[in-house]
Amino acid sequence: MQITAPRSKTKFLFIELNPSLACFSNKLAKTLAAQGSEVKRWCFNMDPDEACQSREIVDLLHKSLAESGEPTVLISHGISSIIAYQLAEAFPNQVRALILLSADASRHSTWQDQYHKIRKMMPCSRKNILTHLSHLLTGHHCPNFLAATTKLLEKSVDSEFCLSSIGDSESEAPYKRIERPILVINGDNDFVIDRNSKNRWNHLLKNGDRYVSINDGRHFHQHTHTDQISAEIANFTEMLLNDKQIDECISSLSQLEN
Repeated sequence: MQITAPRSKTKFLFIELNPSLACFSNKLAKTLAAQGSEVKRWCFNMDPDEACQSREIVDLLHKSLAESGEPTVLISHGISSIIAYQLAEAFPNQVRALILLSADASRHSTWQDQYHKIRKMMPCSRKNILTHLSHLLTGHHCPNFLAATTKLLEKSVDSEFCLSSIGDSESEAPYKRIERPILVINGDNDFVIDRNSKNRWNHLLKNGDRYVSINDGRHFHQHTHTDQISAEIANFTEMLLNDKQIDECISSLSQLEN
């Protein structure tokens, strides 16, 4: 008798610590959903009157995932990747795999950190800095697009979570190696995550993990290179589904023997 485990669709959860910038991931989320995956979002809206540490956000995300009852593939970009990785360290049973976009092995390699460094060094207005960052982060030249992006960055800086500030920053703790599968996708033209990032990830990546560099990709490459990134994710998750099907077949055989 042949036992065939049912093919289950991949469940993705986008982690969004900066909801104002979630629009840059919309195309990728829609593409994954169109391919038959289940796609959800988890957004963190920070109270501007309360201090917040990354550990508190990890605990909140842990409680949300505990309600679902099944390990999920987490997709995160930039600063959200820090929270996703910390969750996988602390609560590995809740994570099926990690897909990290524009992510470095250094926790302070974020566009917000770059912004605050520039503010300290250069005596120009924050709007001018954010306008310049809009081009560096996206690679776009359209004035209307850059104006809209500048407003989104300004809103994010003013009201959303970041690890750094003009005055100080949250203390940095190095990542520990985790057992969950990891896919890191960075742009090779990202001024935030430099091209040596692959070397910094080497000691954390295991056999089966992948590091992908997107040719001409900027910091928000999930918006500009959606098809290429969705293809990389499909190849990565196909491996995960095969492993899961093997586990389900073994479980089915065990039940028959009992």
